[in-house]
Amino acid sequence: MVVDRKAPIPLYYQIAEDLRVKYGDEAAGTRLPSEPELAKLYGVSRGTIKQALDELEKAGRIERQRGKGTFVTQPRIQQPGTKIQSYTEQVSLHGYETSAQVLEFKIVQAGAKAGARLRLSPEARVYRIERLRYIGQEPLVMVTSYLPVDRVGPLSPGDAAESLYLALERRGLRPTRVQDSFAAGIASPAVAQVLQIVEGSPVLCTERLGFVQDEVMEYSSSVIRAKDYVLTIETVEEPTGSISFRRGFSLPEEQQQR
Repeated sequence: MVVDRKAPIPLYYQIAEDLRVKYGDEAAGTRLPSEPELAKLYGVSRGTIKQALDELEKAGRIERQRGKGTFVTQPRIQQPGTKIQSYTEQVSLHGYETSAQVLEFKIVQAGAKAGARLRLSPEARVYRIERLRYIGQEPLVMVTSYLPVDRVGPLSPGDAAESLYLALERRGLRPTRVQDSFAAGIASPAVAQVLQIVEGSPVLCTERLGFVQDEVMEYSSSVIRAKDYVLTIETVEEPTGSISFRRGFSLPEEQQQR
């Protein structure tokens, strides 16, 4: 990866995201290159590499062992849900005005992790779309989405600013099945600045795979302000003996009114 020194995103955060993608599918215990090796690979100082590794360590992605090195950690427990909604739809259903700022919209190679999630080769072309979604004037969530160019067809920044799910629905490609995962995290300086929260504040980190029949149409990762998001999962035992899950979204003030 060549870091973009002109981008508003700090170098250490770019590197942390790249390492997260490269090593996201590796087994727990996989050893990362040393800090000097990473500094040479990315063409940055060891201090910048240390910041990037601090970021991954806070997110629970890696573990540092003194005298041994840095290793990929065991994946966290995942909880699925079945009600399919985009963030736009979740917020709008609660009567809040929502909007999005497109931070990045470009076609790139999928890379190792996104390619694996989308069942594509690392060289396949995908849309990489970064957005900041708002409730009113307050930022709620940073979303990075990957969509396969050959499956989706032409997309524009306007589609991303409106709703990707609406854009996919117009093409008959709206996901009919999703896999969501959730993990607790802590806001890094870069995330805190964008979401307008205090560094170290709790955040909810999510990943989603969206399927149309058996094809993966969407892979996205998000960071949500925890103080503005309540996730409720209802487990129901059906008469047939099977278990179903229903997932709901609300804001903290709504919980307090109940």
